[in-house]
Amino acid sequence: MTTSSGTQGIVNAGNADEIMVASFVNVKATIDYIKDKNPEIVTLVAIGSFGIEIRDEDGLCAKYIKESLEGKSPDFNKMRRYLRDYESSQKFFDEHKPEFPKEDFDCAMDIDRFDFALKVVKKGNAFEIIKA
Repeated sequence: MTTSSGTQGIVNAGNADEIMVASFVNVKATIDYIKDKNPEIVTLVAIGSFGIEIRDEDGLCAKYIKESLEGKSPDFNKMRRYLRDYESSQKFFDEHKPEFPKEDFDCAMDIDRFDFALKVVKKGNAFEIIKA
């Protein structure tokens, strides 16, 4: 999996006290990490496409985290169904676009596939993503 905007988001948030990267595949671990740290302020940034165009998958993941931190129970299955029908997801189900296999969508929607959170650490002039 790659990102077209995540790197730009990390660089732009470079002065934050701490930067986490999350998606549905590690969302519970990220939520647990935030709860354990109990920061006074949490800012959720849904990067979108190239940091310009809003993408529902990023916004829904941020919403899932927000609602979970508020003690609510977000409906992931509803979000997954919505994203399955979302315009930008259709490429994964188009037999004429083999460069976008359906398995990529399934992988991205495999909630809590990983039991670790990811955080960004600064190494000189560069950033590195490590297990939190």
